[in-house]
Amino acid sequence: MKLSLMNKIYWGRLLLGIAIGLLCALLNIKGLAAVLFSILIYAILYYILKLAFGLDSERLGGPRKLLLEGIGAYFLSWFVTWIMAYTILMA
Repeated sequence: MKLSLMNKIYWGRLLLGIAIGLLCALLNIKGLAAVLFSILIYAILYYILKLAFGLDSERLGGPRKLLLEGIGAYFLSWFVTWIMAYTILMA
């Protein structure tokens, strides 16, 4: 099965959300610091996709499309993973 570039970005962000959720729990990052950390990682990922990989945001549907593709999956997977891992580690 061949995935389109936008599908790869979506699934990559979902998996990154899981990894960052585990990292926040393992490093015992709590509250607003964890939220800000996850936002910072998401912003860094956007610039990595845009600059390092040289993705043309206009070809993909504009800069807004590149920014928002997978944002819900990223934050939902981060949040659920962070809560579950933190709960297990603190039990």
